[in-house]
Amino acid sequence: MEVEGESAIAALHAMTQLAARATRHGASDVHTAVEADDAHRLWALRHAASPILSRLAPRLRSMQFIEDGCVPPDCFPDYVRGVRRALDHFDMPGVIFGHAGDAHAHVNPLVDVTRNGWRDRVHGILDRVCELTAVLGGTLAGGLLYGIASGRPGFELSGSNPLATNGFGAHSPGGYGLVSALLIEVVLTFIFLLVILGTTHRDAIASMAGVPIGLSLTLIHLISIPVTNTSVNPARSTGVALWVGGDAMGQLWLFWLAPIVGALLAGWVQRQLLDGGRPTA
Repeated sequence: MEVEGESAIAALHAMTQLAARATRHGASDVHTAVEADDAHRLWALRHAASPILSRLAPRLRSMQFIEDGCVPPDCFPDYVRGVRRALDHFDMPGVIFGHAGDAHAHVNPLVDVTRNGWRDRVHGILDRVCELTAVLGGTLAGGLLYGIASGRPGFELSGSNPLATNGFGAHSPGGYGLVSALLIEVVLTFIFLLVILGTTHRDAIASMAGVPIGLSLTLIHLISIPVTNTSVNPARSTGVALWVGGDAMGQLWLFWLAPIVGALLAGWVQRQLLDGGRPTA
């Protein structure tokens, strides 16, 4: 957690208060970094977390299928508690780390691939966390965007893409129709998931996964913003559509269907073609 202040003394005071609050609410160990060397050591530990997790035990695999989750800061405690409940419900250990200041968490479930039904547990956790993120993150993030935008005099929810909603036809930034929107969302989701599956594969260099994933997502946005305003994420689309309503809600089905189809295709290609049908455990 990083703190800011109008002066070094104010920042130090805020850090002390934050550490005390964390301890009061159950943190077992709190380290503060005032000097640059201390901060460097903490960041080094943060960057070493994923490789350390991957070496915990041969039977446990750190699966980053819910690697990034971001919700409004006020909802972050609910997000962490909800993720913990999902992990506990499916009897799976996991580690949560990330950036509490902007409520951006990295969740690494530790999957015992020797247990029967581990894939069903993974799917169950994913479903619950996606729903949790959509409710806490997507929906409220859309409300946050609305609150910011409405601060401008004369603002109203009008035009083809208010609050950067996704759409096709009259609601496509470039006027593209339903078929074009469906195709590009399926194909780009397929590519994005294939990149994620490949870079987090057991044979890949896990510590480098963020680079190709981030670059591919950047390219996806550059390609598809003129067509649909870029979704490849049902929660992103739902969050703003709920606030805009009307056609944004009427066209929302496509931005659930396309990512699901693209993800299923990516999983099938990875498993059956790239892995040759071999088990991924």
